[in-house]
Amino acid sequence: MTVRVIANEMIKAGADKKKMFSEMEDMVNLEYHLPPKIDELTWMRKVIVSTPNLAYKAAKRVLSGLEVRPSIVPTGDAIEDRDRANEQEYVLSWQLKQIAKRVPSFSASRIGDAVLYDQVIGKIIHIPSQITARKKLNVDTNRLEALQRYGDFLVEPLCPKNTYIRRSNQMVEAVLSVAVDTAQRLYDQWGHEQLKNVIDNKPEASFDKYTVYEYWDYKVHYVWAEKGENLNVNRSLSGGITLMDEKWNMPFLPFAVSTGDGEPLMYASWKSGSWKTANVVGTLVVSKAIALFGRAQERVTGPGANEIYEDMDQIGGKQVIPTGTEVKDVDARTLDPALSQLWTASTTQIQEETVPRMLMTAEAQAGEAFSGYNLRLQTAVGQLLPYQRITEAWYAECFEKMLLWAHYTGTDIEGYQQQREGGRFIKISASKIKPKKINISVKLEPDVPTDRMAKVQAAINMKQQLKFPSRSALEELGDTNPEETIKDWEKEQVRDAIFGGVVEQIRMEASGQIEQMAMEMAQQMAQPTGGPPQGGPPQGGPGGMPPGGMMGVTSNPAVGEVPPAQISPELNTFEGQTGMTRAGDAI
Repeated sequence: MTVRVIANEMIKAGADKKKMFSEMEDMVNLEYHLPPKIDELTWMRKVIVSTPNLAYKAAKRVLSGLEVRPSIVPTGDAIEDRDRANEQEYVLSWQLKQIAKRVPSFSASRIGDAVLYDQVIGKIIHIPSQITARKKLNVDTNRLEALQRYGDFLVEPLCPKNTYIRRSNQMVEAVLSVAVDTAQRLYDQWGHEQLKNVIDNKPEASFDKYTVYEYWDYKVHYVWAEKGENLNVNRSLSGGITLMDEKWNMPFLPFAVSTGDGEPLMYASWKSGSWKTANVVGTLVVSKAIALFGRAQERVTGPGANEIYEDMDQIGGKQVIPTGTEVKDVDARTLDPALSQLWTASTTQIQEETVPRMLMTAEAQAGEAFSGYNLRLQTAVGQLLPYQRITEAWYAECFEKMLLWAHYTGTDIEGYQQQREGGRFIKISASKIKPKKINISVKLEPDVPTDRMAKVQAAINMKQQLKFPSRSALEELGDTNPEETIKDWEKEQVRDAIFGGVVEQIRMEASGQIEQMAMEMAQQMAQPTGGPPQGGPPQGGPGGMPPGGMMGVTSNPAVGEVPPAQISPELNTFEGQTGMTRAGDAI
């Protein structure tokens, strides 16, 4: 069985899925046509319920603001293993940001695919490998080299409606993507000589549309293009331009495919037909109201019906009615209450089948406390969790395919790491990537004050009460490199200790404590520590008494000795110094 036959069978097998996705796109894009019998009535005013569009935009708005955080499990317990895993996370995040620079709506579109199709698909292109292959074919590589300035990878989003997946019980076995492109863009991408001749012979042919089929399995990579814009089934099995026919020797497919349980956000409304019913009922309600508004308000009978006129010469005016003529107000006719109730019920049903109203309007209830509002909001956001998980799994597979490309081509991946003190370029060495041990996950996390405060409190509780290590608490806060943060904290503690010592020294100098301590030390060093020198005559007064004071205690403050006043406090008084009282009596 040839590749084109296989591709055609895959397209036929996916016809029902394509039909469902097309109708859901109509719901989101508000494309609707009334049934022919109703549309033929001239007084009909078509009404389209916009709830699917509002629900889709609300889901994208809520989830598109989440930050992509990859997490790689280290291959060992050593610090080097953890550092290597952290560096890989930095590099992959940087590569993803470079990819998003090319397409500003890159992240929001992936959320949109998850919400609308319950499926996200993308092709991961390794630009260095593309350049190498082009050079072997002597094809110009300037375009790819310019593209490489934004990073080594390109992720080409694929519309799930026109992408067909063949799965086994174990994994994805083959991928077929169908798209429409111009001749010029095809030549820029594939560099095929036949396309070049077509464009050179007829310049306006560069805008001709071609349907491009790209088939990929674990044996072959085959691409061909057929002129015309036709994405339907039963394509030709021959003809067209073969753009690529090569063996595929890599043990992986360069696609990231993430699928949910097959129920997109609009599935319930599509399956039940509630949106179509609401459109018909809304059209009848509005059209009938307009028709009733245009009815005559009065009924005139009698021979002078054409002679009735209004006299406006006096205030308020008056109506002049000929004799024998009768004017009556027509009985007012209101809308059928059952029809109005049916429309209300239909729109309410669609609301319940998609997303809560508060995600569309963000309105609070009267007198509602913030805690209650926040609880309702978080509960509403929780209904979108399945689509968030689909997108997270898709990003994780994208990162995995980047690592596999690098390993099997022997090409290192570079990235920029922003640090607290400048930044640096780091790389993932292809030789150190172990394909069988890649364990990577992705979280889409909000970055709002309330969530940050909750995470901080949770991390504090983990550290203080549950005795978790600092690394685990930092990871709970979303730190992608906890080891580096811990090192910075240790440096900060040393720096604070040194700075604190300097500040204390300055404070002591300012208060004079250092000078006082220096004087006390000098006094201690100046005190004699031994007896009189040996061999000399005894020093002292009569009877061998030591000189200078009582019991050998000297009192020379100049050499650090105790002042006399401290030895005998009574000498500080008049009586102590003279030996008599102030009246002249002996003591």
